[in-house]
Amino acid sequence: MDWLFVLMPIAGVKIFWPGLIILGIGVGVIGGFFGMGGAWMVTPGLNILGFPMPSPSEPTSPTWLANH
Repeated sequence: MDWLFVLMPIAGVKIFWPGLIILGIGVGVIGGFFGMGGAWMVTPGLNILGFPMPSPSEPTSPTWLANH
């Protein structure tokens, strides 16, 4: 059953890829119905799937990086 997992090299963890698809569809449907961004749903979802918390919540904005 190793084929059900994919290595995420930056986070350094193996993730259940069908869970990523289910998470993406769920966030898309809920975000589409309610018209809100999905980041508040994706971050805890990725944590449940096994991502360490700093990985999905790290700021990647060039503005933030330039100011800190």
